[in-house]
Amino acid sequence: MKIIYGHTSEETAKVIDNYPWGFKLKTQRRYWIETVAKKGDRFVFQTLDPRTNKWCKPKKSTYSDVMYMVEKDNGHISRGEISQYSDNIASRASKLELSELQQNKIDELLAFSKVMESVTFTCRAREFKHRETGEVTTSVPIMEMKDYYEVNEDGTPVDKENEAKQEQQQLDNINRGYQMELSKIKAAA
Repeated sequence: MKIIYGHTSEETAKVIDNYPWGFKLKTQRRYWIETVAKKGDRFVFQTLDPRTNKWCKPKKSTYSDVMYMVEKDNGHISRGEISQYSDNIASRASKLELSELQQNKIDELLAFSKVMESVTFTCRAREFKHRETGEVTTSVPIMEMKDYYEVNEDGTPVDKENEAKQEQQQLDNINRGYQMELSKIKAAA
């Protein structure tokens, strides 16, 4: 298996001959990685119709943060990806020849990963109090929601406005941390 580079458009695509078309015919198929700013990379392939000798409509994958093309030992073409869910982003990216847009995306992923290391999430069951009986429960039938209101653990009503402000403040802190980390990565490059 080897990573192949330079196939970034229809004109520079990796062309494979002898690609099967149905049971009897053989044709060509071409592959490339398309990079779009603010969206990422996607894997594209296109097959030549052997009956008309015209290229079929290109088939495009969904976008990924960074994508690269791989030629397997048997000659088949596939793709590899690096996304926010990938492990060892920096070491994987260091083994690739990346375009400027791809390197910028890797920098963003590294900054995001660094910031998210210090973020914690708390999951808690929501509690609801019945307006008439005062019964507190975590499970309310959807058709009866109008008879309940959300309460804190101590039984006081939830202040939705304050909760929204706190959430926005946390998001702003994460965004500031992300921008700081991204600046550090760009300065070190």
